Amino acid sequence: MLRIKKISSSTSKSTKLRIKKKAQLEASALLEEAFSKQKSNNNNNPQLNNFISIFETQNKSFNNIPAVVYKNDNIIEKNTEQEILSKNNSSDDDLYDMIESNVKVTFQDLIAGWALKNCVPHLILNELLKILKSNGHPDMCVDSRTLLKTPPLTVSRNISGGQYIHFSLTSEIVRLLIDSQLSNKIPNTLQLMVGIDGLPISRSTQSEIWPILGYFSNIPGKQVFAIGAFHGQSKPKDCNEFLHDFVEEIIPLINVGIVYNNKHVKIVLHGIICDAPAKSFVLNTLGHTGKVSCSKCTIEGIWLSKACFPIIDAPLRTDESFRKYEDSRYHNGPTILVNIPKFSIVESCIIDYMHLICEGVVLKIVNLWITGVNKNPTKLPDNLIQVVNKRLNRLATYIPLEFQRKQTENSRMHPFSQASRWKATESRQFLLYTSVICIKGVVSDDIYNNFIVLCVAMRILLSPSMHKTFNEYANQLLRYFVSTFRTLYGIQHMTYNIHGLIHLAKEALKYDELDQCSAFPFESFMQPLKKDIRSPVKPLQQLARRYMERRNFYDKIALTKHDISDENQLNGDIQLLGKPMFKNGGPLTSITKYPQYKRVKTTNFTIGTNMQDCCVQMDNKDIVIIESIATSIFSDSEVVIVGRKYKTLCNIFDSPCESKFLDMYSVSNLEMLNVWPLSKIEKK
Repeated sequence: MLRIKKISSSTSKSTKLRIKKKAQLEASALLEEAFSKQKSNNNNNPQLNNFISIFETQNKSFNNIPAVVYKNDNIIEKNTEQEILSKNNSSDDDLYDMIESNVKVTFQDLIAGWALKNCVPHLILNELLKILKSNGHPDMCVDSRTLLKTPPLTVSRNISGGQYIHFSLTSEIVRLLIDSQLSNKIPNTLQLMVGIDGLPISRSTQSEIWPILGYFSNIPGKQVFAIGAFHGQSKPKDCNEFLHDFVEEIIPLINVGIVYNNKHVKIVLHGIICDAPAKSFVLNTLGHTGKVSCSKCTIEGIWLSKACFPIIDAPLRTDESFRKYEDSRYHNGPTILVNIPKFSIVESCIIDYMHLICEGVVLKIVNLWITGVNKNPTKLPDNLIQVVNKRLNRLATYIPLEFQRKQTENSRMHPFSQASRWKATESRQFLLYTSVICIKGVVSDDIYNNFIVLCVAMRILLSPSMHKTFNEYANQLLRYFVSTFRTLYGIQHMTYNIHGLIHLAKEALKYDELDQCSAFPFESFMQPLKKDIRSPVKPLQQLARRYMERRNFYDKIALTKHDISDENQLNGDIQLLGKPMFKNGGPLTSITKYPQYKRVKTTNFTIGTNMQDCCVQMDNKDIVIIESIATSIFSDSEVVIVGRKYKTLCNIFDSPCESKFLDMYSVSNLEMLNVWPLSKIEKK
């Protein structure tokens, strides 16, 4: 796929010409594909045979605790589902996936989807439309604004520090009710999760975008949408001005609701997800660098060149005390959020584990190992840092496709020695999976055991099947981690994020595991927003128009879609990927036959015969290496896996619990070939 560079007013003529040529080449490819489709379908307005939502999140991560397999100094780590911070919430790929799948689209839809996916500037798209109109497509419009249904007007209002545009929460509820596949599944009360954070537009200016995003947590898919957006040279000056339109709209939706096609739907504000600075801004409270800054309890820290919190226990804040503004040191002023009915501010302003753990605690610990801030004795020598680097590189061979970032010398993932540049997904992968092996024997036993305590606690709180049953155990582990952290690293490192671990187990108990209340979906949605801003002139209006173009495209598809039958779809939940193979597909047994397949996609994960995706755990806890995916001789519609199971399963660690408690094993001794039905696979 050719990449179309953005054009600005300063772009040279030669660059513009080169970009136009790229657009023409890709348009030619689209033309050939469209012509081939038109030969088999003479209908000028074909209906869509499938639908892929623009902002659809395909999976949620950690539906099951992943199995970790250790063999011969290598780790085979498998995750059950895609990482949230990936392409799941990006509309770009979903738009064009529709073209490459079995969905039937009009030629204009084809061009519109291509333009939206590649962020093609209107100037380039206009040139393409003129070429198409004069070369066999007389019905093609010649203006990109017509094709993409660009809003002719964007209404913004001035607030302190910049401008604000409100997109409407009500319209998103109506979209759900219009969607024929979702309308019957929508509950009477929608649980709204809201995310607020700042996004710098570029490194060369102080210009910022502050979007208000949302999704409904009790609707499958976590489709993120924009509620409003602010632009200015810094964050909004007044949080109440910034939140005014959102609060004014949500109050009647909570109290009265909305009726559409005889269906009455109300909403409840289930939670607000922010990082620490954004949370203190919207609550109008003391920032996270203050000594009484915790939003959950009244702990008072001490000042050791920064606010430190050595005490574990402190009285909890209550919604009543917050609304009365009893703690004058904590409150900077009133917040308009108190006007929202049926909303507990203290409980529902969530401590987000993406910011707290992945971008906070993990990076802090690893950077202490690497840099040795303030001559910390936990610093590792350079040769041991390189040992961890090499181990991570070796593990890349076994990282499954569900992970966005894989550690190789040529990958986007940063090495251990550059951990300060890690993204949230890199930190999460290290904490939950690779650290178990990579730092063993490198750091001291005390430090290793301390880190494993955090690993075990987080795997419990991220598990749908364990976070309630073992919530108190995870809470005790986190408290133990905090207390031993002070001994190992020093009181001067007991900062806001370390203290926040004390309250994390309660969040998992309320929101049904931590991935149900994390910022990962919002973070995935925010990153592509930068692409919508193509020049420094009126960035907020540009963002609003690009967003509405995608939403209009979504609405058109949603109104014309209908179900199709897919010859590679089995039992509705299992999809065969790739062409059937009638040779060289791997070993067969006496009860299997051709055709064979390279990969199979289930509801929760994708399995294959390659090294990254071949390790699965069966429902009886057997660990199996897949060598082929074949057809059963008893039924042409039954696909089975052919492989070998490991005979010996041992623990990787024994403290604070045996690793097999989390389905983490050291394995050896493969047995003879055997056959298993796909239904017996529990996790990857």
